[in-house]
Amino acid sequence: MKQQILIHISPDELRKLIDESISKALQAVIGNDRSTEKEFMDLKEVAVFLKLSEATIYRKTHEKTIPHYKKGGKLYFKRSEIEAYRDSGKQLTQDEFNEQARLKIAR
Repeated sequence: MKQQILIHISPDELRKLIDESISKALQAVIGNDRSTEKEFMDLKEVAVFLKLSEATIYRKTHEKTIPHYKKGGKLYFKRSEIEAYRDSGKQLTQDEFNEQARLKIAR
């Protein structure tokens, strides 16, 4: 027969334990554990990350429109710079646009 151990914890402590367990499980499944991500990405990884073809990434490096590094004939991309590049295309909501306009007028 299996031995059972009973402990007394509050409902809040139980919720916290469950939340932490679920978060860890999701990170393992989805792969969003930032601590294991590499700082630099190669061409294929960037193409997958940005959902673009490798040819498009090559063109963007040639046009110098995407941040990159070249060493020994190979292309490298810093993850944080590629994320910033991706995020730079964000379109503002009407509320965000109005707030920016209000701030500029207030200056």
